[in-house]
Amino acid sequence: MNALLDNVGLALGCLAAGVAVAPTLRASSIAIGHGVLRPMLRRRLEAASRGSLVLTYDDGPSSSMQTRLLELLRARRAHATFYLLESRAEGQSAWIEELERDGHEIATHSFGHLDAFRVAPRTAVADFRNGLAVVQSAKRHVTRFRPPCGRVTVQTYLAVRKAQLAFDLWTHDSGDTFATCPSVDAIVRAVEASGGGVVLLHSHDRGRNRPDAEAHTLAVTSALLDLAERRGLAVRRMCDLTA
Repeated sequence: MNALLDNVGLALGCLAAGVAVAPTLRASSIAIGHGVLRPMLRRRLEAASRGSLVLTYDDGPSSSMQTRLLELLRARRAHATFYLLESRAEGQSAWIEELERDGHEIATHSFGHLDAFRVAPRTAVADFRNGLAVVQSAKRHVTRFRPPCGRVTVQTYLAVRKAQLAFDLWTHDSGDTFATCPSVDAIVRAVEASGGGVVLLHSHDRGRNRPDAEAHTLAVTSALLDLAERRGLAVRRMCDLTA
């Protein structure tokens, strides 16, 4: 851990100065993100979300899945945060306006969903910035970013903070992208045991390929809202939680 921390200043200094990052520093950037930044962000989120339920949905907007999800949230009078994949959001103002009309928070999830651990640092940063450019061209107000796959590196973290966006993770994964979805009860028990939390779900259409995953997303959403009502958890958006 000491060696990891020793590289923090060096990596930050090179990035701030615009110096090309050597392979060893790239590895350090990933290690710092995974071993230092991600745990720090996770701890803060766990503390901030106690007593609350924050439902978050990645990878939209979509058509059929979003419609089904919004019907459920309307019926339960619940609001959530949607991290939109800008390659899907581009030119889809009607779907985004529907989210906003219902009082949901809109955030960005990059343009092309590039995993920052699997591409060059500048490529991951460019993916974030390309997504932000779509947001700005559409004149949408966005204050939050969630990195694809939850991957945190020094480069992406600094780029997001320089753009004055919050860098968001989650505390519980619904498992709706797993090859086999976990039981709904297991997710509910985990959130209940921690006294609340920020739950990762997905709102993109999966259709014939994964009808089980779409059904799981809806079932987890409903069951968690039941938990919130039963245990007195406040259902919040990310912006409400951090305000």
